[in-house]
Formats: sequence, C-alpha cells, structure tokens
Amino acid sequence: MARNSDAEPDQPTRSASVAAGIVGVFTNNSRTLGANASKLDTPAAR
Repeated sequence: MARNSDAEPDQPTRSASVAAGIVGVFTNNSRTLGANASKLDTPAAR
C-alpha cells in the first residue's frame, strides 16, 4: 500500500470501507428478510 499512497492516498482505504459497508448492509437485510419470511410464511398465511 505504501507504493500506491503517492498516487491515490485515499482510494484503497475508501474502497475497502465502502465494500465492507455494502456487505454489511446486504447481510443485515437478508437476515431480516429471512426472519420476516419465515414468520409470514405459515400455513395460515397461505
């Protein structure tokens, strides 16, 4: 990373943070959607 810091000081860090944030959002959303689906997907709801 020291070699890249001269050309783009912020880019490597910013990309890693954004990627981690996106993964966290998708993980939380799919967990919530899965929980809601199992609650709503009952024989009575069908």
